[in-house]
Amino acid sequence: MVRNGDGLPTQLLLILVFALITYLVVEVPVISYALAPDATTTRVEAFSTWLGTHKIQAVAAVAAVIGVVLIIKGLTSL
Repeated sequence: MVRNGDGLPTQLLLILVFALITYLVVEVPVISYALAPDATTTRVEAFSTWLGTHKIQAVAAVAAVIGVVLIIKGLTSL
């Protein structure tokens, strides 16, 4: 494990949370397609259209969140 000052239980919990989030991002659309293909297709197309028209804002929001996290992490380590 990486030596970052966190204990083994914390590291294992973080790995588990990351794996679950990754799993959900893939499995939710697949299960949704299996249960309601027409509704899922409509939602995916609507999201794709929205993302196409708001991609700059979406990237800016992600960059802002990452920036805030890094600033907070830097300030707390002073």
